[in-house]
Amino acid sequence: MKSRGFTVVELIVVIGIISIVFAAGWLYFRQLGHSQPKLLDRLLVNQEGIRSANILIEHVRECLEVIKPEVGETTPYLVTRNALNEINVIYCQEDKASSDDENKVYQLVAVSTDDKSGVLSDQAKNELVFSRRNMGMQTEKVLIRLVKRVTFTATNPNQVKFNLVLQQGTGQFAYVSQVRLLPYGGL
Repeated sequence: MKSRGFTVVELIVVIGIISIVFAAGWLYFRQLGHSQPKLLDRLLVNQEGIRSANILIEHVRECLEVIKPEVGETTPYLVTRNALNEINVIYCQEDKASSDDENKVYQLVAVSTDDKSGVLSDQAKNELVFSRRNMGMQTEKVLIRLVKRVTFTATNPNQVKFNLVLQQGTGQFAYVSQVRLLPYGGL
């Protein structure tokens, strides 16, 4: 008559297999817990990046003509003329509240001239750093914060391509878009 029990060897093998499965499951769930905050950070910076790019696109579309950069040129700023014949400048300035020594971030600022002549002085055209004083600016508005880098390339007088990189925490979001200026500045 055969006995219906398990041998010690069979029990040891089953316990070994079960312990390997539990160890693999424990490592998987432990790793899943560590990657979830990184995924959430990435999703948040992507969402903020898309929102920021849409703000920039809407602001650029309100203009009639790209003054600087010239066609084929790439610059870290954009100078345009709008339907009211005002000169608009979009440029980066350091965001001192969010920057540190190792990791500098900027804010994208839009300014408009208070003069309606639509003429930009040669000194201001060639100036890489814009300010209210040297441009005769009336309004200054922060469009986007946490900008790591932005460049503008004019592909023709009515179209501009921008490359925007945002940084939030350890995540970065890069966005490239080509924007065609609307006829009559969207009026």
